[in-house]
Amino acid sequence: MNAKKVNLDFFDNQKQYCYDSFGEKKRKQLFGRVQIFEKKIEGTDKKLYLVRDTSNLIVYRGRHWLMQRAFDKNHSGSQLKDLFLGWFAVGTGGSVVGNPLTPVSPDLKDTELAIHAPLGSTEHIVTFDNKQYHCFDGASSTNPTYPEYQEDPEISGAGDNGYLVAKISVTLSAEEANGTEGSGESGPSQYLSEAGLFISNTRVPESTPSYMEMFARTTFSSYRKSSDVEIVFNWYIFF
Repeated sequence: MNAKKVNLDFFDNQKQYCYDSFGEKKRKQLFGRVQIFEKKIEGTDKKLYLVRDTSNLIVYRGRHWLMQRAFDKNHSGSQLKDLFLGWFAVGTGGSVVGNPLTPVSPDLKDTELAIHAPLGSTEHIVTFDNKQYHCFDGASSTNPTYPEYQEDPEISGAGDNGYLVAKISVTLSAEEANGTEGSGESGPSQYLSEAGLFISNTRVPESTPSYMEMFARTTFSSYRKSSDVEIVFNWYIFF
């Protein structure tokens, strides 16, 4: 029986099916996720209610740090390899001016929040370069309990289409991130529309940081934060 030669041509419209092997399913796009939950302070209902569910972007500065950590070698333009992920901040500049319900997408070249917002004065907050940052839930100088490793394709059986997932949580209490403007029964409030994760040489407020660099940023439709509520940011990082 004579062998028959068959030529297979793959064009751009096939690239979504191509990775380590060929299959019928599209490869999942790599993305990060941020969920924001609200808990009322007054009353008996202490459930967490989802108020925002969006994506996040690891910016170039964050990728630069990951590269230096991986190779244990500083880059000539920055000295990041010995730093670690440890701080969180919120801002009010993540939405379109005049249209607070429309977020402006983060950019890979972002190095800071558009409008860094005040957090207040609690034991969870540190000030660096006149800006306030909040530690992660479970922060400790010796034995931090974050991140929570939630997914491992080798264990879960997700195979080639799975990702490693690490979860970081930050809780902003009723006293935190309310701004300084406004009045009424609930006191001052501010409209948050962006947040960021930052790398530093510290992870707890007892240790004053000497370095702070953005790792990732997210934007979302404006959310009014006041002393009536406590909010929890669950930040998922996909590897």
